[in-house]
Amino acid sequence: MKKRLKTDFKVFMTASLLLLSLLLSGCIFGGAESSTPAQEGTSASETQASQPEGTTAAPETTTEAPPDPVTIEMVAADLSEAFEALTGKEGAASAHLLGAGDQPLEDFAYQGGAAIMAPYVKIETLSVTGEGDGAQAVLSITSPDLWPLIEKAVAGMESLDEEAMNKNLASLLKKGGYEKTVHEVTVELKNIDGVWYIRQNEELQNALSGGLLALEKEAAPTAGGKN
Repeated sequence: MKKRLKTDFKVFMTASLLLLSLLLSGCIFGGAESSTPAQEGTSASETQASQPEGTTAAPETTTEAPPDPVTIEMVAADLSEAFEALTGKEGAASAHLLGAGDQPLEDFAYQGGAAIMAPYVKIETLSVTGEGDGAQAVLSITSPDLWPLIEKAVAGMESLDEEAMNKNLASLLKKGGYEKTVHEVTVELKNIDGVWYIRQNEELQNALSGGLLALEKEAAPTAGGKN
């Protein structure tokens, strides 16, 4: 790990450009839990106050049915469309991803190098647990190991050229034979009006970038040859 982090400023900045294209897409922003309005109704003290003196209100005996457990089958169709969006497939009806404030991202799209890399990512659902309108999904994400690909894409460049780097990266990905990373990621799912959405997090973003996010954080102090 230490050896691969001994990189120059040019490679570090190229990695930052790829991550920036993910940020600009809105992919990394996962909103906080939206608040639930208080239920309307009469409090217990108000109910007791309305009873005549000397009488006792009968306890409420209403029993609500427990929420149904969430299964893979229940979320499969919505997650399939989310995976299509995250792997750069055009024409997906909805991204099924939540942005800031838990707002659905209907116009999700990658930019730059992230758009070039996305079709080479594979996502599978390993398990789903939960009940009602909330659940957790464990995903397996296989992605190109981007750091060595970036090093090759910028090799020989006198100065950073994003267009040339993207062209070289696309060629390397198309050629194949590169190393891959596999991450297991846990994400929160939320049902909004009968549709399931993925609430994104940094763990998901790192897996989609082939571990680039974590590596860039480690490389930041040593970029430019500093220890």
